[in-house]
Amino acid sequence: MERRFREALLEYTEVGGYLKVTAMDPDTLTEVSVVGPPVGSKELLTRTVLDKLDYVLAKEQETKARARATPVMVRSVSYGPSGAMRKVR
Repeated sequence: MERRFREALLEYTEVGGYLKVTAMDPDTLTEVSVVGPPVGSKELLTRTVLDKLDYVLAKEQETKARARATPVMVRSVSYGPSGAMRKVR
């Protein structure tokens, strides 16, 4: 996966016997988290949470693009008082 360079805020929290890593995109305020053992590689958890953030942001963009591409009204016909049809844009 090709990573775009952008800013991400990271937070490391030790919760019981686990290390929770949270990443947030400051532009969209999208936040994701991963957990792992605290004795494991902090680098691995960091890469994992950044990959997850990339995935979630890409899915959000795809969903927004699909919503824009879906037409709300393709064609509509309206009848006037005399019964004559006219197209509505």
